[in-house]
Amino acid sequence: MGGILRSADLVVSRSGINTVSELMALGCVALLIPLQVGKLREQEENARFFKKVGLGEYVLQGDVTSKLLFDQITTMIKNHTKYIQNRKRALKYVTLDAVENIITVINNTYEGRRDRRTA
Repeated sequence: MGGILRSADLVVSRSGINTVSELMALGCVALLIPLQVGKLREQEENARFFKKVGLGEYVLQGDVTSKLLFDQITTMIKNHTKYIQNRKRALKYVTLDAVENIITVINNTYEGRRDRRTA
């Protein structure tokens, strides 16, 4: 999926945290349409943050019309360079080596338990 996202000039997507994290890690420009479910409106918060980072825009689901989508996508394509310039900024918020960090924590925990057993 990463290869497909990376090759896209513009992604139109929901804004769950996994999606937003992946878009940021890949430096994808996106128009997000958050689901408006949940008491905390997490997807809306994720979309706001994504916009603040500068990789894209968002439109609330209740406001979406075909004209609004067309206009927003057209504007974003015209201003594509503006978003691309924020790719490095977005990486500040993403841990690219998360798997290695998790493995290190697991190994250190395991080694600590093993050391206590042999002591």
